[in-house]
Formats: sequence, C-alpha cells, structure tokens
Amino acid sequence: MSNESLPEHPQPLADPDVYGTVKAFVSAYAVPLLQPEDVFNGWDEHPGPASAREYAVCRVIRHRRQGAKREEVHAQGHDPEDPGRLTVNNLTCCSMQVEFCAPGDEARRRALALETMACSWVGSRFFEQRGISSLHADEIEEKTFEGDAEKLVRRYVVTLHLTYWTGVGLEWPWFDAVTGERVENVDAHHPPQGD
Repeated sequence: MSNESLPEHPQPLADPDVYGTVKAFVSAYAVPLLQPEDVFNGWDEHPGPASAREYAVCRVIRHRRQGAKREEVHAQGHDPEDPGRLTVNNLTCCSMQVEFCAPGDEARRRALALETMACSWVGSRFFEQRGISSLHADEIEEKTFEGDAEKLVRRYVVTLHLTYWTGVGLEWPWFDAVTGERVENVDAHHPPQGD
C-alpha cells in the first residue's frame, strides 16, 4: 500500500459565459438588429410571445465531452508549504440553438445573418476573445407556428456549435524527501561509448 498523497481541495475552474457570449453575438450580428432586452437565455427567461413581437431565444440543446482529458501540473513556488496546482480539463462541445421569431421575414433574415457571421473570421474572433471556439453553424430551419389571434409567427432556428475548456483545479502536495536503495551516477554502470 502506498502512502502517496493525492490532490486535495477541488475547485471548479471558471467556465466561459456561453449564454452571455451568444446573446452578445446575436445582439451584434443578427441583422436587422434586435434590442438586447429582446434576446432571451432559454425559454425559462422568456416571458412569452405577447411581450415582444420580435425576439430571439438562445438555449443549449447539447453538451458533450470531446477527446481525452488534459492534465497539467503548475508549480506555485519553492516553499514546500505552498502546494502546486493540478488542473484536469475537458474540452466541452456545446450546441446552442438560437430561435428567431417575428411576424414577417425578419426572423429568416436574422437567422441567415447569424449563420453567415458564425462561420466567418469575424465570428471566430468574437468567440475566441471570450475563451470559446466557434466550430460551425448548421443551416437555418423554418419552424413557423400559429401564435396568438391565429396569426402565423415566423420562426427560424440556427444551431451554433461551440467548444470551450471546463475543468477542476486541485492542490498538489509536493514531496519533501526521496528514499532509494542506491543513488549513483548512471555512468558507473553504463559507461559512455567513444566515437
């Protein structure tokens, strides 16, 4: 049985604000522009179609881990009382669905503009500056429905595919002694070969 110390005191690492970032992206690039108060984070936040004639709803429809975990050890200093840090990270793939609703053609135009910008270098840079990678966007889908007073509400959906790192940080205790049966220069048993 080993008396090896295990990392302690787990703390979640800061995740990027995916909802806030997508809301800002929609507010900036889904033209014709919506007011920021008409872009909602999920259906729970949305008070209902009667409150806004034109609006967008952003919601995560899928999270999944991509690839293997990444582990990194960081030294904090030379003091043995000051533990290092071990971070264990996952690359998380997030599918964020953005639904645009409007009585006219604005919903389709906004969805098309968002899909176009998400797949551009501008979209990539926008997300990169916030710790997120924009992989691609699906083609827009029409999901028109009958709203209040039996009027058709145009609804178009685009799904953004994003990745970002999530993880946990732990204290990593350092060793303060090394024990061994024999310590000597490797050259004593394996002399160097001459040219």
